[in-house]
Amino acid sequence: MLFNAKRKFCLAFFAPSIEIFSEMKRIYLYFALMSAAVHASIAGTTLIETGFESPDDTKFFDLARFAANPSISESPEETIKGNASIIFDNMNTNARWPDTLILPKESLKKGKLYICSFKYKVLELGKGKRNHAFFEIKGADGKKSMADYQEFGREIGETGQIKCSTRIPADCQSAVFRMTSYEGARLAIDDFKFEELDWNGEWFFDKSLFFGVKNTLVERSYAPLDDPIFSIPREKFFPMIDKYGQFKHRDWPGKIKSDADFQARKESEAKYNAKLSDIKNRDKYGGYLNDNFKFKATGKFRVQKVGGKWFLITPEGNLFWSVGANAVAESSYTTLDDREFYFESLDKNFIFPGRHSRHGYKKEGEKSRTYSFNRYNDFIKHGSDDGYARAERNLQRMKKWGFNTVGAWSHSALINFQEIPYVIQVNSPRISYLKSNNKNLVLHWADFPDFFEPEFDNKMREILSKLSAQINSPYCIGVIVDNELSWQAKNGMIAAAALTCPPEQPTKKAFLNILKKKYNDISKLNAAWGTSFKDWAELSSNRTPIESESKEFASDMDSFEEIICKKYFTSCRDAVKSVSPDTLYISCRFAWRDSIPVNAAGKICDIVAMNLYGLNPTKQANLPKDFPDVPILIGEYTFARIDKGNFGVYGICACRSEKERVKKFNDYISDALANPHIIGAHWFQWGDQPVTGRPDGENFAFGIVDICDTPDYAMTDAFRKVSRKMYAKRLARSKSAKQTK
Repeated sequence: MLFNAKRKFCLAFFAPSIEIFSEMKRIYLYFALMSAAVHASIAGTTLIETGFESPDDTKFFDLARFAANPSISESPEETIKGNASIIFDNMNTNARWPDTLILPKESLKKGKLYICSFKYKVLELGKGKRNHAFFEIKGADGKKSMADYQEFGREIGETGQIKCSTRIPADCQSAVFRMTSYEGARLAIDDFKFEELDWNGEWFFDKSLFFGVKNTLVERSYAPLDDPIFSIPREKFFPMIDKYGQFKHRDWPGKIKSDADFQARKESEAKYNAKLSDIKNRDKYGGYLNDNFKFKATGKFRVQKVGGKWFLITPEGNLFWSVGANAVAESSYTTLDDREFYFESLDKNFIFPGRHSRHGYKKEGEKSRTYSFNRYNDFIKHGSDDGYARAERNLQRMKKWGFNTVGAWSHSALINFQEIPYVIQVNSPRISYLKSNNKNLVLHWADFPDFFEPEFDNKMREILSKLSAQINSPYCIGVIVDNELSWQAKNGMIAAAALTCPPEQPTKKAFLNILKKKYNDISKLNAAWGTSFKDWAELSSNRTPIESESKEFASDMDSFEEIICKKYFTSCRDAVKSVSPDTLYISCRFAWRDSIPVNAAGKICDIVAMNLYGLNPTKQANLPKDFPDVPILIGEYTFARIDKGNFGVYGICACRSEKERVKKFNDYISDALANPHIIGAHWFQWGDQPVTGRPDGENFAFGIVDICDTPDYAMTDAFRKVSRKMYAKRLARSKSAKQTK
């Protein structure tokens, strides 16, 4: 039964999944009581609270604005709780980011704290396949920003809970709570609660106190603002990091409380590892020993399609699916300068010179003292912070826990040991970058390099020749060149940007030579593009972005971007093969991308690498329809804990419990193993980042081990289980080697 009516809402409080054992239960009960006490002490008003059960509830409809055709459904297939849920439907829209709900009709009050919570169920999704909940704040300067942005609802049938909170700045012009969909969605919403509270934690938004980190406590949904943390007075909050690098104002199972705890952790891990036998039926490289799936041994890793799915083949001729981790056994550092008040205790022996990168109080590249908590903790735990010894310990851990590949940025000793397969990652030469005036060019981590520099090919060979011994080793799976280049989201943008570079820019020169050959006369180019350049010299000196609706212009931009990609991937491939003809060339690790570079990589590279952060790698890859049938290596993926102190919250990759993290990991790997292109996935990263951020500010709890070197045993169990069963899963219903041949 569907009918429109004015209704009232009920509370849906986000409660993380809790593992029932004594220490966790104690911690949970403590914080639950604290939260209830703190929340009760904050004066405020519940503006809306409804479960959509009574037609007499009207506050929701009185206060809200709707853009998604609200209706009430009592269908059991659509309702979330009770007899009815409200349905929002903006599927039939041409808007890219259609609104679902705006609350209130006017503006929220300045200086107040607002909390919005609700349950949801995804009934239909548009092409964008995601929804958003956030507070939109229009600042004093007129610019709009999002507070407590949360992304949800990527799968049809997905259910969950959302809790958004923010304080409204005193100097803002206006503020509202908004829900939007990316290209439309149909959602059921229930147990909706909207509260207005007084709050005295304004100092948590003081950027002079929280800086040098990518995420702070009040960003990206680390905790709602009625959390007990935000009741701590400023004078008692700092120092906020204990001597081991842990956040002082959270507790969790396994948290180190004293030096003596390290010995207990060592003993617990030794007992755990002693119970783990070697995984059966594996060759010296971790390949699958099975007489039915035996292939040509070449002494090097190679790729082959078996039973309709791509695999790596070990040097001994056995199937191999790469279970890897990045940054294994590497030291982590956090910047100190002007932030000493963050830290309870610092050992001068672990203060090092370094350079700052981003998200901070200093310019990129400026010198800054740094501190290494994981090296300090190594010293306390093992009596030494020697990197070689750390690498050796973690090599043994990798073997026990089911990892068969050392990923990028790992300690060099792990390669030198020659006991476990690895990938080598290098950066291509940065002789110069595109000096574009095109503001539409999106620069992510760095400017876009100029691959047409005359010395690019020679420099690329020089870089790789220095690594000849490691590359030629049978343990080397392949060479990755570059990480997350600034490829654009729209085809042709790089070529269009190149036209705004200075005349001496090598890429621009190359483009002009191609255009001259195609059009011969500038008048023919003008006729095709709808431009009015008087001669080639004017086009060469032009620095203004060309605005053209011409199909020929768009075609020329796409064509030259293909040439850029072909030049880049061919140069890198030839450099790898010049050092070791039989070593696999793995493309740059794609993050953002359009179809042109991805397709070019598929045609030229042995393997295409993609960093796929999300719940489902197949959907995250979003391969072009004409993508070549080639293997894909997932260079990075992760699921981060946010219940152990780190402020970093990585969207849908954030997990509020151990149970949630394991489930997301298992679902992700199951999809990867079923995907015919994917030949492996490398976790980012081995250890947690510092709470106060690495030099560029990243501060996520990504790790298989934490900052104190304590393993996340639920994850080590999960990795080992995957490693034991992955060949059987991937080979389900596959033919034997003899039948394949």
